Amino acid sequence: MIRLLLIAGLLFGLALQSSAQDYLWWKKNVNWDGITHWSSYIISSAAKLGPNALPVPGLPNGHVNNTNSFSYGGAAHFSKGDNTQNAVLRANLNLVEDVVSFDLMMIPIEFFQVSHEVKTERNIFFYHYNENIATGDLYLNTNIQVFQETERFADVMLRIGYRFPTGGLQGAARYTDAPGYYLDMSIGKSLTNSEKEDAMKLKMIGMAGFYAWQTNTTDYFQDDAFLYGLGLELANETILFQTSIDGYYGYINNGDRPMVYRASIEKHIKKMRFKLEFQQGIIDFGYSSIGLTIGHVLVK
Repeated sequence: MIRLLLIAGLLFGLALQSSAQDYLWWKKNVNWDGITHWSSYIISSAAKLGPNALPVPGLPNGHVNNTNSFSYGGAAHFSKGDNTQNAVLRANLNLVEDVVSFDLMMIPIEFFQVSHEVKTERNIFFYHYNENIATGDLYLNTNIQVFQETERFADVMLRIGYRFPTGGLQGAARYTDAPGYYLDMSIGKSLTNSEKEDAMKLKMIGMAGFYAWQTNTTDYFQDDAFLYGLGLELANETILFQTSIDGYYGYINNGDRPMVYRASIEKHIKKMRFKLEFQQGIIDFGYSSIGLTIGHVLVK
């Protein structure tokens, strides 16, 4: 009995010591001043958070989406020290054909496995050291057609995007727990001139705009960035290819200047949409990503 009590006491002491080491590890890692809240040590930039925290907004093709649809699927992100898998939900509502539409995107759940080295680099709070499941943010875009393509002019669309801070686990450096917004103009200009319905049509697409988000730090309360993208789109009635280089260039320069290469293919079968996406980080985004979504058109 005495031996069992000694063993139990030893295990209890080791558990307390482990907890103290976790706290002391964090305190030493961030050089805590004894006053500043732990959230101020989490760096709100694409390079220092999970892959879904501050992603580069997608590149529109300059034209309002005229379908009412919803889609669901998943994505996997791979990097040295951080492997993430997540579900994704999307929806599009066309309010006025060729004039106004709204689209939603949300990460309902995210699973991640992060190494000790990456946790140390990202200054995660010791209380969240063993967390591996999070909920993501909600994005709402309002899309307004400014000009429609003619023989001389390109499609031009205004997008107003807002990120609702529904994501959790800021302490594990997964999300910012703060809102963000972006405003951009996208263009699309056809490079081919075929009148056949099933002909493949090539289109040049691009965007330029402004992206800003709160940082939760006292030094810089908000980070501002120039948002950009340039790519090509090849499509007919049943298939859509898109490839682009997209990114934004932040003011603080703390890993807030991500650039990514993207390629996607979407197949239309009646009212179903199957989309396969690939993304490769180039600057300030150390992930290789692949995603698959299935969409349903409700009214066209």
